[in-house]
Amino acid sequence: MTDRITTTIPGEPVPMPRARTVTKGSHVMTYTPAKARTEIERIRYWWLANGPGLVKGPIMVYMTFLLTKPKTVQRYWPSVRPDLDNYIKLLLDALNGLAWQDDGAICNISASKQYALDDPGYAITIEQMYEHEKGERG
Repeated sequence: MTDRITTTIPGEPVPMPRARTVTKGSHVMTYTPAKARTEIERIRYWWLANGPGLVKGPIMVYMTFLLTKPKTVQRYWPSVRPDLDNYIKLLLDALNGLAWQDDGAICNISASKQYALDDPGYAITIEQMYEHEKGERG
């Protein structure tokens, strides 16, 4: 266990799509599409092989999704779909139980998506919060 982790998981970030539903007779099945399941498994495998460990809660999570910039794009920020919250959801699901014990321990999230200067990936910092670091309350 440590109180701060900073790392970058290589690979083009993948957003979490909406769950799909299939009806077979009277049975309804909900599932996560294969591309998202594969990416979650890839991130988990990478973390088990290379991850810097586990931070116990309560925690803050800072994440930056480093995307490949299309050659025809002129804008500085990727202010188009996929939505930032979908990238967040996939990464939180992938690291649950590996980087933190349970996602209920996350008390603060800061996230951004931007074009990568070099290689695409998931840049993440996880910090343990302490009782003396009380947030402002309105």
